[in-house]
Amino acid sequence: MSEKILLRLLRHPHVIQELKYDEKNKKAPEHFLFHRNKPVDYFILILQGKVEVEAGKEGMKFEAGAFSSYGMMALTASPGCLVWRELECDQ
Repeated sequence: MSEKILLRLLRHPHVIQELKYDEKNKKAPEHFLFHRNKPVDYFILILQGKVEVEAGKEGMKFEAGAFSSYGMMALTASPGCLVWRELECDQ
């Protein structure tokens, strides 16, 4: 993604959201940005702080920090491709 497009996106009012993590309620739904096997049509860029990522069938966990991104395909794929990926995930 070019710097020009990123800056244009960041100017929109609902693009930037701040999330706070509650240590007392670790399983709260608002703490999860994505759910396994659920296709999405949005992109996430971590601007500050860190996230814990669980990936793969093995559930491997790692931490990622500022400027890590998730969902790049939502920005670049055509709508037909997203539907195809959804069907592929269900099989």
